[in-house]
Amino acid sequence: MNINVSNLMPSFREEDLRKLFTKFGQVASCNIITDIFTGASKGTATVEMPDNNAAMEAIAQLDGQRINGRPIAVSMAAKRPMQPAGSRMRYGH
Repeated sequence: MNINVSNLMPSFREEDLRKLFTKFGQVASCNIITDIFTGASKGTATVEMPDNNAAMEAIAQLDGQRINGRPIAVSMAAKRPMQPAGSRMRYGH
């Protein structure tokens, strides 16, 4: 299951995120979202956990919890609709 995490401190790192979520189960991947130009954290992240029950428990326990003085928001990521190959919108053509 894919999980969104927001309102993280800019100093929060992927290692911190992995450690936070592995308390609930296996973490397949985690990624702090950064600004493409500056590389600075945007305060949001994604976490993928293969066990849906562990992921739901992590969401229930961590949503609203204060991490480094900030209440974080943790939720299930919305599923994106599948797009057929080559169906991207093109602008200016």
